[in-house]
Amino acid sequence: MNYASQFFLISFTFFVASFAYGGFSSSKGYNTYDMYKHNFQYKIEGEIEVKPDVAYLPVTIKTTDKSYTTALSQSKTVLDKLVEELNALNEPSFSISSTDFFKPKKYAKKIDISFFNKSEDVVNSNLNVYLAIDFTDSDTFWVKAEKIAIALDFVQKFSKKYDAYDNIIVASKDIYYEVKDKEQYREKIVKRVYEKAKKVAELIGLSEKKKIAIKEAKFDQHIKEDIPDFIKARLSIGASIVFTFE
Repeated sequence: MNYASQFFLISFTFFVASFAYGGFSSSKGYNTYDMYKHNFQYKIEGEIEVKPDVAYLPVTIKTTDKSYTTALSQSKTVLDKLVEELNALNEPSFSISSTDFFKPKKYAKKIDISFFNKSEDVVNSNLNVYLAIDFTDSDTFWVKAEKIAIALDFVQKFSKKYDAYDNIIVASKDIYYEVKDKEQYREKIVKRVYEKAKKVAELIGLSEKKKIAIKEAKFDQHIKEDIPDFIKARLSIGASIVFTFE
């Protein structure tokens, strides 16, 4: 359903009580339109809270050799060993990122590689991979925390095996979390924008002692995300709403 189009066609009339409302400061986005004497624009952000369903632990395999070909070969050997040991761990929710470079980013974190000179005699190969940890809806706080701990222990133990190597370094970076399919929440977020717009119309309508109608709505295309931890994720869409006094 195209809510933005529907919103253009339907006018909402509301009666309200006050001009001030938590989260809707009159100094934020309250501007009179020059082209319409009784119109004003208000910027609103619809936000919902969901649970992250995947964690990513980035791992970089750094190899140094006399040629790019041999450096790459070493990188692949280490990666194959990493995959082998991860499979032996027998954690169904764990996986190594795909090598499908044509798969859209939202579906998989991909393996990538970069080459560069370290000096005149040797070159470096940096192979970047992701250890993905899938969460289910039924996973509790402690189940998620345990999965993360197991993954961190696994990578730490694997990295230590290469401490004695001068030409191979396996290092991990900070783990982070994502919602794999944000689009499934677009309808719910847009509805949240409508709820806020309705409240603004009600409040301003009563303050001005006039009927307020929604004339136009423009929505941001992208869903923004704020994921502070593995328990909650905030998804939001910004919108610019044009109200008119009747």
